[in-house]
Amino acid sequence: MADCSNVDIRELLPERAGGALSAADLARVEAHLAECGMCAGELALIQAVRASLRVAPRIDVVRIAGAVRSATAAPTRPMLVDDGARAPRRLPRARWIGWKTAAAVAIAAAGGGTMLLSRHVDDASVAPAQVATAPAPSSEGGANAASAANPTAATASAPVAA
Repeated sequence: MADCSNVDIRELLPERAGGALSAADLARVEAHLAECGMCAGELALIQAVRASLRVAPRIDVVRIAGAVRSATAAPTRPMLVDDGARAPRRLPRARWIGWKTAAAVAIAAAGGGTMLLSRHVDDASVAPAQVATAPAPSSEGGANAASAANPTAATASAPVAA
């Protein structure tokens, strides 16, 4: 839907809806409205909006702006005010729960430390593993006598050839 190209008449439509046109302008606008359905529709829309504004509640912008200014300019009241009222006492049970939790953690830590220490002591009490040693070579048999008596010792002490 294209708008009317007669901008001068379209600009006078709000004044026509409000009844503020001179006799000459009113005659021109009325002549144009008789020929142009677009401008007649726009005038009807303007008149409907003006009628709804009469029914709508008035907004007192000056009063609202003043209230906003005074509310923002006034010092704010602190959140915590000592009005003589005492804070409610905490239940002793709440303190017991915290104390019991701390004691349980301390006992668990002590028990864990004791277990670690007892493992260390048990490991130290185990006899070290027996290590096989080759008997000292005797002057009689040399290295062959030692290898005959203990074949693993002879191979363990013998140098490895590359």
